[in-house]
Amino acid sequence: SMRLWAGAELLVGLDLERSVLRSDRERRGLPGSGITTQIPPQDNDQTDQNLGLYAEFSQRLLEDRLTLRAGGRQTWGETQLDPTPNLALQRLRSADYQATTWSAGASFRVVEGVALRANAATGFRAPTGTELAADFTALGGGRTFGNPSLQPETNLQYEVGVAVF
Repeated sequence: SMRLWAGAELLVGLDLERSVLRSDRERRGLPGSGITTQIPPQDNDQTDQNLGLYAEFSQRLLEDRLTLRAGGRQTWGETQLDPTPNLALQRLRSADYQATTWSAGASFRVVEGVALRANAATGFRAPTGTELAADFTALGGGRTFGNPSLQPETNLQYEVGVAVF
């Protein structure tokens, strides 16, 4: 974070993340039920790695009563389908994704302790390992295929409000 001039700040950052999802399922049959085999969990095991670069600029004006903000982020990631317990004929794959998001907003202090706020922003949800790379036969015999061409789901949101502090 750095102060550029009176009332102006720039925040720049790097975000590195590695997420590991592991699912377990254990079936225990009652005596005489005939259940002796295990089945895979409802979700596949996966590892997700991503890198994000972001920046946000804010400017305070009118004796700090008005604050304007704008920012952006670029994310690059990879989701890998990992070996999942009891999942027969699993085909391991990975897929890359990327997304750009932004935000912009303003707040105005009307009186001491009360501010009006308005913001707009975008977001995304990266596809899961199952959605991108699955290729397995389910317990009931159906086959599930992932789609490595999937792109992240995106959203656009607006908010308007009053902050009391």
